[in-house]
Amino acid sequence: MRLEERLVFQKSNSVKRQRLINRRVFVEKRIKKMIILEIILVFVMLVGAIAAGVFKDLLNAVIAAGFVSFIAAILFYFLHAPDVAMAEASIGAALTVAIFIIAIKKTKRFEEDEKDN
Repeated sequence: MRLEERLVFQKSNSVKRQRLINRRVFVEKRIKKMIILEIILVFVMLVGAIAAGVFKDLLNAVIAAGFVSFIAAILFYFLHAPDVAMAEASIGAALTVAIFIIAIKKTKRFEEDEKDN
């Protein structure tokens, strides 16, 4: 192999190597952004779960629980489980909330405070 051919070969390899490094940096930045987004979603999910437990209005508690279920569906989708995400969104966030709302309509909406005697 002549010197000119070797230089061209080395240059093409260095270009390929630089593209690989640029792609790796891009993927690492994207992974960091996804981790930050997942942490934020988990935090929002925890806030929603605490709110669902604290609310005295049962309708608000059911809506907060449905919100938590919807956030869980989003997290499942980010974790590359779209089938589980669809099941969680349809059953956990939609059907369960609808059943609870129907049950609340047929009973009392507000939780009564316990009185010490």
